[in-house]
Amino acid sequence: MSAGKFIKRYRSIILMLLFIIIIYSILLYVFRRYDINQQKIHDWINQFGAYSVLALFFVQFIGSMTPVPDAFLTAIGMLLYGPWLGGLIIFTGMFIAGNFHFFVAKKLGKEYIIKKFPESEKLISKINSRNAITKLTYLRMFMIVTFDVASYVAGISNVSYAQFAISFLLGLLPHLVSYGFITFGLFADGSPWAILPGVIIFVGMFFIAKLPRKDKNEFIN
Repeated sequence: MSAGKFIKRYRSIILMLLFIIIIYSILLYVFRRYDINQQKIHDWINQFGAYSVLALFFVQFIGSMTPVPDAFLTAIGMLLYGPWLGGLIIFTGMFIAGNFHFFVAKKLGKEYIIKKFPESEKLISKINSRNAITKLTYLRMFMIVTFDVASYVAGISNVSYAQFAISFLLGLLPHLVSYGFITFGLFADGSPWAILPGVIIFVGMFFIAKLPRKDKNEFIN
């Protein structure tokens, strides 16, 4: 593949990655220039007590209830509370919102969901109980804009709640791991090399999403 064809094929990914690199470089400079480390952020956030944890949870929950991209909340959560607590808060907010979508879809039914989200119609027939976890994991992992469709499709498909919950965790895990590495690399007391695993996962997922792999493209195209 020539360089021109490669750029044309992956233009959206390249532009998005360049934007992320620029933003990250600015943040990296600010964190290093003003010696911002994890302890300073912890000392600052601790003055707000448990209310700040609840606030982040509700912001993430509300963000997950809308089709608005909320990936930046994952980065904010991990910067404020670290990869473990921050990741747990973010995951909990996403998971509860996903459960809400799952059960709402079951309650309202296939006809209403398809009318509300037309893109879900072509996905429903491809989900079955035999390989539902694998297919729902692919769907959630490569839905870059919003996780809503994955939960709605699961709710109106012939899958169990356990299959939905497992696929939710597996599909979200790469995102949380990559953001954990990337945010840790920003801190003045963190190694700048810490971002490499996160970048590899993050970039890899973007390119895998574009690979012409048959059983994955059924969901992301």
